[in-house]
Amino acid sequence: MKRYSKMAPMVAENITFNKFPQHRALHYHTILSVAPFPYMPDPWNENNNHLLQFIQNEFNAAHPGIYLILRPMNTLEDFYNLTLLEDFLTGNDSGYDVVEIDTVILGDLVAAGIITPQTYPILPDQIPSDWHPAAGAAVQINQAVYAFPHLMCAYFLFTHGNPADKREFLSLEELERYLNNSYYVYNIPNLTYGSHRLVGNLNSSWDISAIWIDSQRDIFHSTFYTEAEALHGYEHLSFEPMRKLAKLCESDEGVNDCVDGKFEENYDEPAKLFGTYAARAMFGYSERLFHILKESSSNNVADVKIQPLPLGTGAKRPVFFTDAYVFRRNLPANKLAAAQAFVKFMATPRMQAAVVGNEAFSEQMPLRYLLPISKSAYNEPLLVSNRFYQDYFRNLYGYAYPNTGLLSARRQLAPAIRKYIKEQ
Repeated sequence: MKRYSKMAPMVAENITFNKFPQHRALHYHTILSVAPFPYMPDPWNENNNHLLQFIQNEFNAAHPGIYLILRPMNTLEDFYNLTLLEDFLTGNDSGYDVVEIDTVILGDLVAAGIITPQTYPILPDQIPSDWHPAAGAAVQINQAVYAFPHLMCAYFLFTHGNPADKREFLSLEELERYLNNSYYVYNIPNLTYGSHRLVGNLNSSWDISAIWIDSQRDIFHSTFYTEAEALHGYEHLSFEPMRKLAKLCESDEGVNDCVDGKFEENYDEPAKLFGTYAARAMFGYSERLFHILKESSSNNVADVKIQPLPLGTGAKRPVFFTDAYVFRRNLPANKLAAAQAFVKFMATPRMQAAVVGNEAFSEQMPLRYLLPISKSAYNEPLLVSNRFYQDYFRNLYGYAYPNTGLLSARRQLAPAIRKYIKEQ
């Protein structure tokens, strides 16, 4: 999902990741160009230039015969625009060998003939055991592997409370009772919450459509392929969980910032409201935790609790987004080998921890709170010492969002859901 809209200025000092030094040309037999997915938090607030430079340095050191060039991240570019991606994957002067995409549009790239199945790393029925199962499902269409997973995220509910209390809300009704009876902030005497109950963005066509899919998984436990088909034959009754969720955002005065566009215009506002106790609860992607902790004081970080968004009843299994690498068609043998080496390198536990956490491997630096596709990454020192990764993320299993149909279906689905919410 497109999760960020702000762009920091390019910091040019000591940057080499986006250019090839001509005087060193003879040292490399292959130049590999990669366009990373641009929407992720940045502890350095410089468009993740620090991360891209780290990736280039590490990869070039591990593969001295390959020179890696990375496209600067630009969050104003639309990586869901098929024309842009086609230009990246087919253009000569403007093209790239490898492009990182959100797999919700994987099927659209396949249908357009822009990408073809890959034989690496292994056959579809032998997906690497270290891959999260949802990531492995997200890169397959008709039992063929078209991409190589890199990162994941999912929707979560964020609340304040005692982290030692492992109980979770199992339904929106349970959450409603908590919101209606929670006035005083946990462990801070005489401090009351602000006027917001639940905050999050339900105005975006991507967000509202994806959360609807999440709700259908919770209620009907539909299969991966049935869910993709259901996007084209939805019933309005299936919008009821969305109405209940939106209702929890409504203030006593009838104001609903979740659906009125306020948070679409200022995407970081929910994290600020929740992080400062102006809101009792918040829903959003896992990496919104980066912004929550950024807005929080040192006194209220320890009481943040996380769980999958409870849109149905009973035990919750989240639905995961997966960002994955796709290759340009008909790469020469040396480029293909370099691309394969790159995606394998980025899936190693150490590089996974560097990207989902931070490349300084420092507990004193903010972490991005993306989710690794490598299960072994949770054993890396940076993630081992982090309670959010160990207590909340490590043992999460669920489903993959459909990789076919959502790009076009959301245009009809989102207005229909919003109409239902407002009319009921």
